[in-house]
Amino acid sequence: MNNNDINIVDYIDQPILAVVDDIPQMDELTRKIFGKNGRFAKSIYKSAIVQNLSYVYKNKDNKIIAICLNRYESDENKVEIDIFCVDENYRKRGLAKKLLLHSIENCKTKGIYNFCLNVSITNITAINFYFKFGFKIERFINDYYPNDSPPDSHAYVMVLNKAE
Repeated sequence: MNNNDINIVDYIDQPILAVVDDIPQMDELTRKIFGKNGRFAKSIYKSAIVQNLSYVYKNKDNKIIAICLNRYESDENKVEIDIFCVDENYRKRGLAKKLLLHSIENCKTKGIYNFCLNVSITNITAINFYFKFGFKIERFINDYYPNDSPPDSHAYVMVLNKAE
């Protein structure tokens, strides 16, 4: 299946709050997208989901097609975007943009204006996507992705302050 095979209305129009029952599908999608680096402990998913700041898109068959897994760090009053991905078959339809905007706006209603994420330095598409939303590169992390070799193993920490 490719992008042209999917009907533009084949997914639910709005992101919805992720729930614990979504974890198996979230895990499946992250492994599909990120390969060896997409293996996260179930506790990571659960601890983020119970904070009610994580969102998913589902298709009409109730299958998760996009994830924005956010974890609130109260000591710094910021949200760390731990997982952000869209199924390859649903890209180029504006889902990533809607999902990130929805997530940021909902965090702002809770008084959270600071966001951060880690992204591979070789993932130029993602870096440029985050730049469009105002994220800035804060620092470089050497060998962040242990299952990859340089340069794919390195990451940037990107930050966003929406209180500006």
